[in-house]
Amino acid sequence: TPPEDPRLLPPPWGDLGFSYGNALVLHVDPGTAVLTLPSSATADTEALYTAALQRDPASADAALGQALAQLMAGKKEAPQTVERAARMAPDDVQVSMVLGMLRLREGQDPEALARFTAALRSEFHYLPAYSGAAAAYLRTARTLAGRSDEGSGAQAEEMRVNAETLLRALRDFDPGRPG
Repeated sequence: TPPEDPRLLPPPWGDLGFSYGNALVLHVDPGTAVLTLPSSATADTEALYTAALQRDPASADAALGQALAQLMAGKKEAPQTVERAARMAPDDVQVSMVLGMLRLREGQDPEALARFTAALRSEFHYLPAYSGAAAAYLRTARTLAGRSDEGSGAQAEEMRVNAETLLRALRDFDPGRPG
């Protein structure tokens, strides 16, 4: 359970971990593992997950943990590591979420939406995927609204409605959730 006043990881990774004091807490798999290290120790975190991958090369959790550490360190190979985790576990909720956030960051909104949708199909209670999908819908709507043809305007409005529906479902599902 995160402390009352955590500093979330830099956007868009805030749902995947937080820092508190000098600790970095990564939620790799909420059912089995949480790694806590000093927040300045992203290299140590990456080394631990690299060792875990050497021990179990098929571990999508270890690949995802390595990718998150690489993202925190600003390493260029992080997207490839996320892709590797996605190949290992294409239906994994956490992997789909991180890949969706990565696609949003890259401006690939339709692909991001597909990843968030995959996460929701896998586990419809996974609340971060609701807000991620809503963000992808809104960004797609903004792109469509900028086009001059009539059909794009209607599609943009449909995307906005989809985003609003997801956000209302999120609010109704967890009324105490901030935002």
